[in-house]
Amino acid sequence: FDPAIPLASAVTPPSGWYTDPGFLRLELDRVFLRGWQAVGHIGQVKNPNDFFTGSLGNVEFVICRDANGKLQAFHNVCRHHASLLACGSGQKTCFQCPYHGWTYGLDGTLLKATRISGIKNFNKNDFGLLPIKVATWGPFVLARFDDSSQDTVDDVVGDEWLGSASDLLSRSGIDTSLPHICRREYIIECIL
Repeated sequence: FDPAIPLASAVTPPSGWYTDPGFLRLELDRVFLRGWQAVGHIGQVKNPNDFFTGSLGNVEFVICRDANGKLQAFHNVCRHHASLLACGSGQKTCFQCPYHGWTYGLDGTLLKATRISGIKNFNKNDFGLLPIKVATWGPFVLARFDDSSQDTVDDVVGDEWLGSASDLLSRSGIDTSLPHICRREYIIECIL
């Protein structure tokens, strides 16, 4: 693309691409739930026990640093009755389900399972949080919601996420000194 050369013609996508629920499902499946997606800033999980939550389509996730400082990502859903475990951001030493109190460590292990006495063959080691691949590139926290990538080495992640732009941005520099200040969400009532 050369901005000095004018376009001979251009076409915009049909309006249905922006409003059709079927197109949204297709876009989530083929684009957003495949490959690495920027989900946050490293400043949001700078210290052990820091966490933030988010969603992509119908996938709820939580990103955190465990007590050892390791970056972790999980589906933000209790394995017992699928209740959300955390909301917003902040610091926690564990995630506890508000429904029955199942408690998980920031490494995803199930620490405490209530209301299961008498259940045969229940092994709490089989009910930890479901992991999501997580990595960083520059100041970005990236998550991958599919299982197709084996490596989470930051250089590989950058190449997968940005393609040939990864090398250019690495050489030209990403300003990692810009801090994360806050996240704001706005709900706008729209008429289609």
